[in-house]
Amino acid sequence: MSLNLSIDLGLAIEQLRSSFGGASPSLQLSELFTQTLGWDLPQRTTKKVRYLNQLCVPIAERESVMVWHVPLAAKTRFAPALRHQLYTALQGDLPVAPLVIFSAADGRRSLWCQSANESALYVPGAPTMLWRYRLRRLARGTQGLFPTISTDDGSEIFFELLECLSHGTTGIESTSARRLHSVLTLQRLMLIQQVQQQGWLAGDTWYLQVRFGEALQRGENLFFKTCLQPLYRSLSLPTVERPLALQKNVGEVPFLGQLFHTHWVEEKFASSEIAVEAVEKVLGWLSEQTSAGTLDPWMAGETGYWMGQYWQRRSGGMDGMVCTPAMAREVCDRTLDQWLLNRLDVFESFRSISKKKSKQKTGADDELVGAAQSPQTKTPQTKTLNDSLFIADSQMCRRLIQEILPELKILDPHCGSAQLLSAFHQRLTEIFSILTGYIQQTQDAQLKIWHSTLVDSDEIRREGVPGQVSIDAFDNSEETTVVLKNIQERILKNNLYGVAQTPEVAISARFQLLSHLVAAAQAVESIEPLVDLEFNVMSGNAVVGFISVDEERFDQVNKAGADSILQGNLLQPLAADSYQTILSEKNIALEHYQSRSQLLATTHNVPAYARAALLREDILTLDSRAQHKLDTLLLSHMSQQLGIRYREMQQTDKPKRRPLTLGDVAQASAFHWGYHFSAIVKRGGFDVVACMPSWGAFKPTVAEFVGEYEDLATRVAIEEKTFKTSKQSLAKEDPAVAKAWFAYQDQYAFFIDYFTRSDLYAYQSVSECGKRNRKPIMRESLFVERCSNLLSADGLGAVFLHQEGLGEEGNGLAIGELFDQQAKDVELIGSETILLVWQKC
Repeated sequence: MSLNLSIDLGLAIEQLRSSFGGASPSLQLSELFTQTLGWDLPQRTTKKVRYLNQLCVPIAERESVMVWHVPLAAKTRFAPALRHQLYTALQGDLPVAPLVIFSAADGRRSLWCQSANESALYVPGAPTMLWRYRLRRLARGTQGLFPTISTDDGSEIFFELLECLSHGTTGIESTSARRLHSVLTLQRLMLIQQVQQQGWLAGDTWYLQVRFGEALQRGENLFFKTCLQPLYRSLSLPTVERPLALQKNVGEVPFLGQLFHTHWVEEKFASSEIAVEAVEKVLGWLSEQTSAGTLDPWMAGETGYWMGQYWQRRSGGMDGMVCTPAMAREVCDRTLDQWLLNRLDVFESFRSISKKKSKQKTGADDELVGAAQSPQTKTPQTKTLNDSLFIADSQMCRRLIQEILPELKILDPHCGSAQLLSAFHQRLTEIFSILTGYIQQTQDAQLKIWHSTLVDSDEIRREGVPGQVSIDAFDNSEETTVVLKNIQERILKNNLYGVAQTPEVAISARFQLLSHLVAAAQAVESIEPLVDLEFNVMSGNAVVGFISVDEERFDQVNKAGADSILQGNLLQPLAADSYQTILSEKNIALEHYQSRSQLLATTHNVPAYARAALLREDILTLDSRAQHKLDTLLLSHMSQQLGIRYREMQQTDKPKRRPLTLGDVAQASAFHWGYHFSAIVKRGGFDVVACMPSWGAFKPTVAEFVGEYEDLATRVAIEEKTFKTSKQSLAKEDPAVAKAWFAYQDQYAFFIDYFTRSDLYAYQSVSECGKRNRKPIMRESLFVERCSNLLSADGLGAVFLHQEGLGEEGNGLAIGELFDQQAKDVELIGSETILLVWQKC
């Protein structure tokens, strides 16, 4: 169903706000649904009903979905059991779940329940950005509280568009480089389309399409050269640094920063060009997606999902599937929400003990009005974080704001196109928005002080932003806009972390996360420049590399055996003391930058973007040096402590064993957690670690080889069975392909030795009757164990598995042994796709 663009969103927001706290809230809600959102008056029932002493009022109906309003009585103490019982009663035997809206007696909050356990909390006074999208979705359908994937999956069109761009690109001979250039182009154009829809490209909401038409009228076939490339350059530079000729050509556009810096593929193939036919298809598709609302990550989840599917295909299809918005929300509920609930339960237990000392509770009356359940008796499936937030007071808000949320660290070690990270970002944005709404309703001094830190006085004083598109004037104040911007930036910089397998996938993840900022912004200043996420969302092999280093063991590297004495003598001085030196260098460099940045800031001579650039260049230089040193330490660890030797496949003989080299280790692209996230690892690890990893046995596949060596593998038509059965036939058909195929297989043998010998993967070679388990290592079990090792004490982990893979004896044995030892709660849900959730002891 297409988006209903005729909705008066300003009126809808005003009706939403006025529905609570005033007279006749049920009537005003009915007007919101039936007059503004286009729903029908209830047909099946028009009578008010009463359950558990609570009045339930039918509001509206559409496609068999009923909307009920439940204004809680003044003496009612809200609890999960009460919500669950009322929702179940209102659903009855109907096959379609209703939308039930609970509102507090004072009208200061309302809980919108889309299912028995999925809800959204509205607080008057909070930024209404998320609710603007929810009202839009309710205007076009029935289940509109959260982003979903359209039943008319447009992924194939998305893939065809990328192939069209690739085939239409000239000046790049390499197939893989051409495809990378196409992905980069499409991602940038999707973001630019979002920016222009706000009127921030020379005040023209059809900027790209108009410029394209003008180029065609001039008879030019160089739209990429004459329009897009100058636009990229302008978006990457602050206004004061743009040449006058460039400003005249491009017009007034915002400064977006790093995403539009010259990429290595653009620098290497500077003469590349994109055919006008390919660009025309892309621009037409962008217009269609804008009308459908799919480019906006708050509105829908399609583009991130499609990009995830694309990278899955490029990796050889190892991943069983890509995380959908619904799956991502499930992970949020069972990890982030549950982790916060665990912290709040401890807080509530303290308060309950204090209250019991002063007043004896009446069990029967409490049950009648829905008394809050204690942590010991609550049912995990029915109590949600929104239940706790619905009854939050100033003390709970202070605990969340001052103690819990600032320290929260969330990781996706296989983040792909950032579907999971996007869900965490959206949920945290909603939680912070709810808390800011509560601050508007209280006089708590500490909460007011926190709120003041979200407001930039210089930005507040600005007036009259050209090109600003106001959706609802009362919620579009300068202060609200800046607060929302700062909330999102804090979340992205302080709470969320991800690791992608390749730099290209990491770029896609950053685009997806930053598109949230662009879509939510109400003023162009709110995005200038976009946050640099290069040190939050990184790339590397997440299952290879140091989490931390045992310095005492490195002092003993020479005791590995006679075969590695030569390497030991060469590496001993570095291995013995270098790791702490590396970390010290990094920390000193960061402290030096921070003090220098503060000094520059006080002079007002160097703008913020320049200070950020200094930090970025300093850390990138340091990271490059540190990666080499850490890989050298890893080489010593593998060769001496683990006794690993490299096995080179031969064309006519058995594999030839030789000592490992630094080049072998460097090819692994190891991600060293103890270096990149040293502060988090030092504090004990991440609070939430969740991912959808690759599935299946860890072994070489032709599909993955073709994806990794695309230019070489597609050069000649070699049948798949030739790769698997005959080394001689493969070498005869193409010696270069054979050499690459052998090297690709060698890497797997090297990795398998590492996984079965490393202490970090103690459960990958579980002994049976004193014998080492030789069953295949499963990709997903590697990620489960790594996630567990990265978790802090009492942290929550979640990994998507496939039911068939879990049934494999090798994989099941590793995961079962791991959780017998390290977990106190393991939960399997779903059918073919299983979400494994655990809490670390």
